Amino acid sequence: MFVATVFYSIWWTVESIPGNMSNDLFLKFSFLSSVLSVIMLFLGSHIKAPVQKGLSHASIIFGAIGAFFVLLVVSQVIFYRPITDDIFMVIFWPVLELVAINALFEDGFFGFSQAKTSVILLSIVAVIDLVCYLFYYQTENFLRFLCGFVPIAVNEIFVTILLITQWLSEPIEIKLKKTEADEKE
Repeated sequence: MFVATVFYSIWWTVESIPGNMSNDLFLKFSFLSSVLSVIMLFLGSHIKAPVQKGLSHASIIFGAIGAFFVLLVVSQVIFYRPITDDIFMVIFWPVLELVAINALFEDGFFGFSQAKTSVILLSIVAVIDLVCYLFYYQTENFLRFLCGFVPIAVNEIFVTILLITQWLSEPIEIKLKKTEADEKE
């Protein structure tokens, strides 16, 4: 997902330059890398049996569907915001990150406290995304650019934190083996 956010931020920045000819190449790369990351996530998380029990994929998907419809109603009825494809990004991105956190937890890379902290940070990111989404059409010029770019930047920061945390984490299975080896000595 990190690669997807980088391509998306480049597209958003280039697209926002006044008088710029539209070029969706970076947007297409962003979409493609998002799809590839989802495929890799699901293939990687099903190689072996989970080390610990996480959320069911169905609960995450049904939660996302519910959130989508709530956001649809809130954005139209309360904020009178036109419905655009951005609404999918506001829901899609945090859901993919939640699935990634869940996979890292199930595969033993994250303990409960790491998963919980990641979900709390993800919730903050999702709220920032939502606020910017709702106020985008109520702003002009530079503020409008920021309402579009801030969610991308915050998502990039979150994905970077998640990647670093994963990289620095030692799988629970290895920790258990080390503990068992230490106990034998």
